[in-house]
Amino acid sequence: MLKITETFSSTCVLEDYILPNTWNIEIIAHPNGQKDKEFYTKAVERIQFYIFDVLENSIFVSGKNLTSVAKIPYKASVHVFPTDPWDHLVAMCLYVKMTAMCEDVLFIESVTVNSLQSRTVSHCFGDADGGSSILHDLFKDDPDSADFIKYWYKPYPQLMLLHEGLKLIDQKWEDKEIDITYEKNYTDNKGTVIDLKSYKKKPPGNNDGDNA
Repeated sequence: MLKITETFSSTCVLEDYILPNTWNIEIIAHPNGQKDKEFYTKAVERIQFYIFDVLENSIFVSGKNLTSVAKIPYKASVHVFPTDPWDHLVAMCLYVKMTAMCEDVLFIESVTVNSLQSRTVSHCFGDADGGSSILHDLFKDDPDSADFIKYWYKPYPQLMLLHEGLKLIDQKWEDKEIDITYEKNYTDNKGTVIDLKSYKKKPPGNNDGDNA
């Protein structure tokens, strides 16, 4: 079992409030014994990259408030939730995202979040609570949420750039700046080149000596 604990800060748009918030996040995961052990570290690197480089200092907003946020004349990255990003939904969406990013290298058992705004209250979501199909199950009757739900199921990071008209950006793992793919690192062992001109055949064995 692996336990990953990190902290990140984001700004939440909740109903008609803008609230700065800081989350403590705990991820419980289990390595897949059928995968190469070298990939376990890369799965953890993906999770840490997502927290520190994608979630940190971003804006959390619901789809219904996206148009209002688009009017803010500043630079920021934005993450869109199917409804207001209260802690219980943040836990659900991050569970779905972590599961997708790990691509079965790690099995995510649960994601627990505790925010500064919630004080002593933690919200946990995991396999036992509905698993990675939860967003489809909860919002199946809300067609307006379909695109925002797909966002969380991508196996690579995505974000919207506020200063570029909420342009959707894909950050693929194979991108040069990231490079956290599930590929083995092979050492380039170059063989010795033999000059055939200097190669000498081994002399035949002495039968008398061999039979001695």
